[in-house]
Amino acid sequence: MVSNLNNLLPYLSRPINLIIIFSIVYVFSLPPFGVSIFYYISFSIIFYNILTNDNFSKKYIFYFFLFTQIITLSWITQSFYSGGFGYLFLGIILVGVLSIFIAFLHYSATILILVTFKKKLLQIFLLPLGLSIVEILKEFIFGGFPWNPSAIIYYKNIWILKSLPFFGVYGLGLVVHLIVGLIIYFLYYKKKVVIFSLSSVIVLIYAFGFFENNTERKTNNETLNILLIQPNLYESLVEFDVLRNLEIYEKLTLEALTNSPKVDLIIWPEGSLPIDLNNRDGLLTRLSSLINEDQKIIVGSSAIEENQLFNRLYIIDHQGKTIDFYDKQKLVLFGEYIPFVKPIVSKFLNLGMNYTPGNNQKILKDGDILNIDVTVIKDGWHGDTSKMFLVGKCAPHNERLVRITQECLYKGIEAVKPGAYLGDIGNAIQKHAESNYYSVVEDYC
Repeated sequence: MVSNLNNLLPYLSRPINLIIIFSIVYVFSLPPFGVSIFYYISFSIIFYNILTNDNFSKKYIFYFFLFTQIITLSWITQSFYSGGFGYLFLGIILVGVLSIFIAFLHYSATILILVTFKKKLLQIFLLPLGLSIVEILKEFIFGGFPWNPSAIIYYKNIWILKSLPFFGVYGLGLVVHLIVGLIIYFLYYKKKVVIFSLSSVIVLIYAFGFFENNTERKTNNETLNILLIQPNLYESLVEFDVLRNLEIYEKLTLEALTNSPKVDLIIWPEGSLPIDLNNRDGLLTRLSSLINEDQKIIVGSSAIEENQLFNRLYIIDHQGKTIDFYDKQKLVLFGEYIPFVKPIVSKFLNLGMNYTPGNNQKILKDGDILNIDVTVIKDGWHGDTSKMFLVGKCAPHNERLVRITQECLYKGIEAVKPGAYLGDIGNAIQKHAESNYYSVVEDYC
């Protein structure tokens, strides 16, 4: 047995074999497997060999990251497969180019750390930190793309996910990479007892992921009850028939409402109805028939406006009206848009329209005028209150507009008294507005 292990060690110590083995180990830490322990094992062993194995040359660093990226990004080809061989070939090329680019980012960060910092202690902790730096770089370069951040290894662990509001995705990634650094440190300085203790903690955290958090929350008047509707993931990806999709979601929604009728909000996921839902009154009415007057439904669909395609979230009421919407701003590379598709790719393949980033989100800036209108409905009574705010330093004419309109409000209130007519209120407002060279909207309804 010992002899066999001794014969096996030289084989395992070869850089190319290490790369293949621990690239595969790394993949098993990601969805759908989610064995978080493997993430720590793979990067700890690879970085330890970078620091100690003279045979582990710079090119092997690049090969490791290239191999892991090719495996983890291979799913992109699935979105091209349905288009035939031409699409599949394009998908394979894109995976290759993207994998090389990301591997180059990781390689550059690793080499930069090794060249710049000569002290082993710094290298031990900065090499894992380089993974976090590249994660953030990828977000800034392409934005919104699901880049398998290190925090995703805990996607099934509800206890760890509870820390996200405090750490954030990248903050949790920093914690993960700090632990990787500690493992490398104790490996390098041969602290076997500490390595065993730290490994036990990592295994224990992983084991906690198998225990669900079933703590019931105390309900009160401020509770918002939500139904999340999600069919089988595979079916939702391969089903492109809009009506068939609609029937699936309707069935699931009605079943869920039967079990939980007193919900406030029903949510269908992004892309649940792959169609331009904008101004589709028939479909909107059909969606609204699922809910009552106290409920809202959020649907992920699309919208075409001015020859631009938007990935849109619709908020629909019981009358089939879109009471609000949101256009996705950070789009998924190769999923929602392909770079240079119009000038280059479309010459060879008909890829249809790229999604356009949403731009209807208002960002407050200096000089804006903001009106906040709050309506309270209580026991059949409707109360409405409104307040105008000046953002930062406003132009004099804007400040004057806000002041005069507020004075008009007070003039209207002064006209409210026993025996007065509704027209007296409007007359008082109009007189004050026009005396200050403003006009009023005479025909509102």
